[in-house]
Amino acid sequence: MQSAPLPTPALDAIADFFGLDEIRRDAPWLHEDFQQVRDAARQRELAEESAWSDVTFARCLAGDDAWLDFVVTLLVPGLARRMRRVMDLLDATGIDVVEPRRRRLLERVTSRGQLTPERLLVAQLRLLLVAAVALGITGAVAGTFRPAWLGAVALAMLAVAAWQALSTRLRR
Repeated sequence: MQSAPLPTPALDAIADFFGLDEIRRDAPWLHEDFQQVRDAARQRELAEESAWSDVTFARCLAGDDAWLDFVVTLLVPGLARRMRRVMDLLDATGIDVVEPRRRRLLERVTSRGQLTPERLLVAQLRLLLVAAVALGITGAVAGTFRPAWLGAVALAMLAVAAWQALSTRLRR
């Protein structure tokens, strides 16, 4: 019967207590074995933390012809921030699979300290999506659904989004 694997904080505490990081000169084999155990624990914890959505986000970031998934992820509130967390996690582990254009776009959309044209455009598209759903539900319930109203709202919001994006771009 095997015991449960130790988490990395416990392994770090063991390494500190026994001085396993300093034993490298005297017993390199022991240091290498312990490092393998530590790496396996980190990979196991990473696998446990990652959900199926994180795998989907990683696939979207890698540029595997998943532009539609990428755009939908940007439009759903909260998912862009989670995708950014997955990108940061991939960077921290040294896995370089993120397509540069998607990296720049995601960084500009999720940067809290900056008001970028991309961030404004995504916010306007989110509002357009909410307005379309609200008008569709209201029209379906009332029995007076008019696609022309939805088209007019969509055009107005896209015009405002384009104007905001252009004016923000010109101020730079």
